[in-house]
Amino acid sequence: MNTESKDRAGVKDTTAYLISRQIMDHIYGDDEEMSNKDFVGLYHDFLRRGGSWQRLMDGDMRSVKIIEDAIEHLVKSRGDGKIAVIIASKPVSVVW
Repeated sequence: MNTESKDRAGVKDTTAYLISRQIMDHIYGDDEEMSNKDFVGLYHDFLRRGGSWQRLMDGDMRSVKIIEDAIEHLVKSRGDGKIAVIIASKPVSVVW
């Protein structure tokens, strides 16, 4: 097993993933999926917005708001993609 696949396999065992998953479940329910790719994007988005995992674990409300906003952005961007796929898969009917 190469290092990259080993790292990706362990993503769901990280504290950051578990916190993100718990917040996502609380806001959107546990039926919302989060792939490793989604989590890596969320992780970087959270840091880019100025969040800190350590401050989040210490209860910093600014970091809580940042992770909530990052999760909302992730879910909304995926939702827009899902809608586009649904629309694209429907047959087009032309009425003359």
